Amino acid sequence: MTKSRKQCQSGDVCEPRSLGEAVYCMVHHSGMDVAEVAKLLCVRTGYLLDAANPDRDEVQFQARMLAPAMTHFKNVKPLQFLCREMNGVFVSFPEVSATHDDVYRGMCDAIEEVGQSSSAVKKALTDDVVTEEEADEADKEIDEAVAALLRVKNSVRAKVSRPRPQIVGGQR
Repeated sequence: MTKSRKQCQSGDVCEPRSLGEAVYCMVHHSGMDVAEVAKLLCVRTGYLLDAANPDRDEVQFQARMLAPAMTHFKNVKPLQFLCREMNGVFVSFPEVSATHDDVYRGMCDAIEEVGQSSSAVKKALTDDVVTEEEADEADKEIDEAVAALLRVKNSVRAKVSRPRPQIVGGQR
């Protein structure tokens, strides 16, 4: 796991090995004011810091706070970790409606991700022995390709025209 907020935010993102490490990343690497988020969650700042410390087994981060904390910190590392643990992948969809050009660029990005996935799989299979590191890299590249395709799917679906209610005699 990356231990520096600067590293995590600059592209060398954390790869938590436990839910505790994922919560630590969420609390410490989000760039949000921990005291402000603690106030929004209605907990003491000290509790939040202790609960986010993966070395403090006696203080556990409460599950009821996960979704609100991820929302306030704008960091979904715990959810990504849980999805990976359950042999899945979490995909965050864009919040804005995409232009046609955005959708097209997204599709191009998805194709590029598929190419990178293919390269990672080919590299892993080249010598007939797949190492743990090669499998991890292939997993990561494939997850990124799936996520990119799902974002395109969501962007296209968002472009579906919805009939507007007609106003008849000043009433809807």
